[in-house]
Amino acid sequence: MPKHWLNEFGSRPMTKGLPRRVQDFVRVHLDSVELLEVLMLLLAQPETAFSAERVSDQLGTATHSARSRLRRLQAKNLVEQLENDWFRLSGGEDIAITLAAVSEAYRDRPSDIVALIDARPSELARVLTVAFKVHGASRTKKGT
Repeated sequence: MPKHWLNEFGSRPMTKGLPRRVQDFVRVHLDSVELLEVLMLLLAQPETAFSAERVSDQLGTATHSARSRLRRLQAKNLVEQLENDWFRLSGGEDIAITLAAVSEAYRDRPSDIVALIDARPSELARVLTVAFKVHGASRTKKGT
């Protein structure tokens, strides 16, 4: 397991018994519980189109946040954007099987799924790490 998937105590989240497919999907695609909740909402009604306002109303989140999450899911090819800023779950059979497994795991072991999400480094942490490495490398080359 890569070091950056360890929690603040240096151990990995409880993943024993979670299907590898679920673990991989969460680690690759989900960096917040809110993103997971939006995805689960759309999964529960796969034929239904959602606006950011509808997602916001159903999840009790801010409309701008719901819109941002829908666009992030679209960028990951998990939802498709329809006319007038409405979104619907997309993907083939393979992604449907994976999402069903993620949904089941989240229903049965929510704390383990949340722990997997929390174990991921934040985007800000990744950016700062890269910036620090670049800055540190340039200082080393200059001999300072």
